[in-house]
Amino acid sequence: MSTRRSHPFRQEQGGVQNIGTANLDVRGSALGEDGLDLLRVGPARGVPGDELEIIAMPKGGGSSNVANHRMLKPGLGMKGVKQFVIEAVAAAGSQGCPPYFVGVGIGGSEDLCMLLAKKALLKPFKVRNPDPKLAAIEEELLEKINELGIGAMGLGEGPTALDVHIEMAARHPASLPVGIVIGCWALRHAKATIGPRGGVKIDKSA
Repeated sequence: MSTRRSHPFRQEQGGVQNIGTANLDVRGSALGEDGLDLLRVGPARGVPGDELEIIAMPKGGGSSNVANHRMLKPGLGMKGVKQFVIEAVAAAGSQGCPPYFVGVGIGGSEDLCMLLAKKALLKPFKVRNPDPKLAAIEEELLEKINELGIGAMGLGEGPTALDVHIEMAARHPASLPVGIVIGCWALRHAKATIGPRGGVKIDKSA
C-alpha cells in the first residue's frame, strides 16, 4: 500500500521563490509540479527497519554564500586545516549573519567534504565529537574564531561563532579536501519519521 502526502517545496522562478507542492510517495519519489524527481525515498536494500526519517534544515542564502572549499596539500595536515577554517570565517565577516555555527568536513573527496560539512551542522549544540582529538580541535577552533572579533552581526561585540562541529572521512593520501559550511545564528532543523502505515512523527529538537 502506498501512502502519499502533500509536501511543500520552494521553486525558483525568475528570482522569485514560489511555494509549490510535491507528492511524497513512501514507496517512490517526491514529484514536483513539473514531474521531476525531487527526492527518491524508495526502499533501500540492506537498511533495517520500516520507517523513513527525513531531516529538514532551512538555510539562508547569506550563510550559504560564504561556504568555502579547498584542496589542501596533504603535508599541511591538521595545522593547515585549522588555518583554512579560521581564514574562511574571517573572510565571511558579517556577510552570513553571525554569530555562526561552523560545520567542517575533512577528507573524502572534493564533493563529499562539503556534504560532511553540512552534515556537521546537524549535530546538537555544544555536543562534541566522540573522537577526543577532534573534540579538542572543535574547542580550539571555536576559541580562535571568537578571537577574530567579528561579533554578532559584525558589530564587534559578543561571539563570532556559537559552535564548531567536525565530520571526517577517509581520503586519498594525495589529497586533503576540506569543506566549510556556515550556518547563521538562526540555524534550526527538525526531523520527521514516517511509519509503515503513513503515520508521521515530528521532532523539532533534532
